[in-house]
Amino acid sequence: MSASDTSSGSGPVKTVWLMRHGSLPSECDGRLIGRTDVPLAARGRTEAAAAAPFLAALPPFDLIWASPALRVRQTVAGALPPEQQSRVEYDPELRETDFGQWENLTLAEIGTCFPGAMAEWSADRPEFAFPGGERMAEFNFRVARVREKLLAAAGTRVLMFAHGGIILGLICALLGLPRGKMVAFKLERGALCRIDVYPGGLGALAKFNFKPGEF
Repeated sequence: MSASDTSSGSGPVKTVWLMRHGSLPSECDGRLIGRTDVPLAARGRTEAAAAAPFLAALPPFDLIWASPALRVRQTVAGALPPEQQSRVEYDPELRETDFGQWENLTLAEIGTCFPGAMAEWSADRPEFAFPGGERMAEFNFRVARVREKLLAAAGTRVLMFAHGGIILGLICALLGLPRGKMVAFKLERGALCRIDVYPGGLGALAKFNFKPGEF
């Protein structure tokens, strides 16, 4: 059974492209980078530039949204021409998770400094809060608001530049999956996804982890 079989209502299908920001400096590898405003690495700028001709060849977008974080703004600057950059709506709801005291730590360091906390996070309880940071209920609420804004938007072709956490959260929300299933998807930096969203609000994942210029 396809998504079109299970959706309700009538109207056009929304085509939603989601791009995660490009690669970060090597010192960020393996670390939780949420609200830290780090710039792209040279590789990240190359990834953004590689996406530019692909995005330019697609039918025009009705709406373009992006996180206001520096690494996302730099991705937008590399991936879109100036006339499209001027149309971007920077939405703070698209910011990455606030990891609080876990920011810039590896999972091993978190396990040492916050024993037992990783198990609580993995349990996918809405009441879990990163020490000094965001509660999962708050993150889930942000994702839900982005989904509702997307469904209510008048346009049928949407492009969104954001972070791994918010993109995977939105993918789960649009596919009707629980947020805990985010760990089943591994989205690379600089990669694109496409979701076709049917009038009933159910989405079909049409493309995932696509990086123009790589085969």
